[in-house]
Amino acid sequence: MDEATVDSNGNTAAPVNTLNLFIGHLDGTQQGQPGSGINTFNNVLHINDPNPNSPNSQQPIDFTSNPIAVLELGSFEGSSAVFTSEFLLTHPNSYMHCVDMWSSQAYSSNPPSTIIGGVIRDSLEDGQAWNSFKSNLSKTPNGHKVQGIQTNTINFLTTMLSSHGGLEYPVYDFIYIDASHVKFDVLTDAALAWRLLKSGGVVIFDDYGGGEECGQGIDLFVAGLNKNDVKVLSRGYQLAVQKIQ
Repeated sequence: MDEATVDSNGNTAAPVNTLNLFIGHLDGTQQGQPGSGINTFNNVLHINDPNPNSPNSQQPIDFTSNPIAVLELGSFEGSSAVFTSEFLLTHPNSYMHCVDMWSSQAYSSNPPSTIIGGVIRDSLEDGQAWNSFKSNLSKTPNGHKVQGIQTNTINFLTTMLSSHGGLEYPVYDFIYIDASHVKFDVLTDAALAWRLLKSGGVVIFDDYGGGEECGQGIDLFVAGLNKNDVKVLSRGYQLAVQKIQ
């Protein structure tokens, strides 16, 4: 999947490492943020781990040998969904749900308080982000396993809990949360999504270190869990936690 590139002088550059590019997005370094530099996906899932048998290496979490279900809250143009689909949806029966408003209102710099879901960005034309999302996923081998669901996160999560019985019938093996960054929206998304996470499953919260409200909401959620029910796997610009029970 990594291809060599040719610059304007005709020189061949080193292959582009898609994993590292996306981790740059995850840890904030590509946005000029003071990201922790922690390679969250490598640390947690041991993708491309150079020393998987090192004494300092955690036990890898295998999300590729068996079919898995993935949930992403807040997808925008699909860059994280493309990465996740390529690296985690390798089993024929794996699938991913992406939930986002995909509207200019949801991405405006001053979104109404009733809008939950989607990251805060400059306003854009309605449909632009959704079309980009579909286009980006169409170019990845596992894009057909990804379903975009246009609604706010609360509607989706409560509907799933009602349909699947929540605690009795958890659905997802891996959840990536990058939706609203308002403190109590983050807390609500996390609390509802946690009920849909299987035992042994992992949640990665983006922008844990990228904004006070977002980090506070995540901290409130984790603090409310029984310490025997959760294991912190990685803490930096993102926070990765595993559900133990």
